Parts: sequence; C-alpha cells; structure tokens
Amino acid sequence: MLSGPKMSEGKWSALAMLRVWGEGVDGEASMKAHGVSPDKTWRRGEVSPLGRAAEHSGFSVVVADSSSPQELEGDIASFLKARKNFLQEVSAAGAHVELDVGLMVYPMVPKGFSFQPTLLTGLGDAGINLRITGYPCSDDEEQ
Repeated sequence: MLSGPKMSEGKWSALAMLRVWGEGVDGEASMKAHGVSPDKTWRRGEVSPLGRAAEHSGFSVVVADSSSPQELEGDIASFLKARKNFLQEVSAAGAHVELDVGLMVYPMVPKGFSFQPTLLTGLGDAGINLRITGYPCSDDEEQ
C-alpha cells in the first residue's frame, strides 16, 4: 500500500460548472433579473480560441469550487435552491442545461464522491443533465 507525507491522500478538489446553451438562448435579461453573473458567454457564430464557430449561444456559471465532497454537494444544493426560478426559465425556453462536475485526480490516489438521491432528484426536476469529468493533476509535493 502506498502512503507517506508526499502522497495526495488529503487532497480533494472539484469544480462544478453550469452550462446553458441552445437555439435562441439569450439569458442576459433573465440572468440580470435573477442576479446570476455568468463566468463566460458566447454567441452563435463566434469563433472560439480553438478556431471553432459556436453552433449555439450560451453561457456558463461556476456553481462550486470545493475542497470536499460534502462542500461540493452543499454548494450545488444551495445553488439549485437559490436559482430555482432562473433554472425553470432557461429550461422552459428550450435551453440545454448541464452541470459539469470536474474532479481533480492526483497521481496514485483514487478519489471519488457520491451524491445523495435528493440532490440527483433536484437536478432531474430542474432538467439539468449531469456530467462528471476527471482532470489528471500533478502533485507538486511529489517532485
């Protein structure tokens, strides 16, 4: 079994990003009315830094930047509760809504998490697709 002070045993990090996109999505008025500040917006036809034209307009909002599974789940639940009306509006407008949870994965130390059924039900009720993405990370302490 691997262990010792140089291992990433105590490190846990995840970022949850809400992405909304679709034909005719123009959430600026709705975001302003509900006090939502997007971290990024894009318009149909705009060229990304990778040289791709956006097929749809959309925006993204950071929901959680967490250092524990409990903090992650709590931040997501709080966001769903606080932004319920906003999420209903964008879903009713036909937007595609996705919560992408990015889990930072450090070398040699498996990390995971689970969500309570009530949170999963809340995501489903709000019409939010859930995506989990693993991001390999290096651990500066191991060098």
